[in-house]
Amino acid sequence: VGNQLGPGADPMRQGLVKVSLCAGGATNVIFWQRDGHHPGEPIFVPRPGGTSEDDGVLLSPVLDGAAERSYLLVLDAQTMEQLAAVQMPLA
Repeated sequence: VGNQLGPGADPMRQGLVKVSLCAGGATNVIFWQRDGHHPGEPIFVPRPGGTSEDDGVLLSPVLDGAAERSYLLVLDAQTMEQLAAVQMPLA
């Protein structure tokens, strides 16, 4: 999982990308993205007692540029679905 902004990309289209390389050569790509929202480096927090390598959550600080506010984004690490967004002071 990482913060993705490739060469020539629109800086307003940043997001978080998860790339899974599976046995047999299959590749699975899942992403989280919001226009005008700029995520920082995500941190993986494993679920206590978890059984798979991505069983847990991802935490990432995100700047909402239009609102001029930051929030802590919580994503399900397996599906990249948003679980919560906790408002933070702008820093």
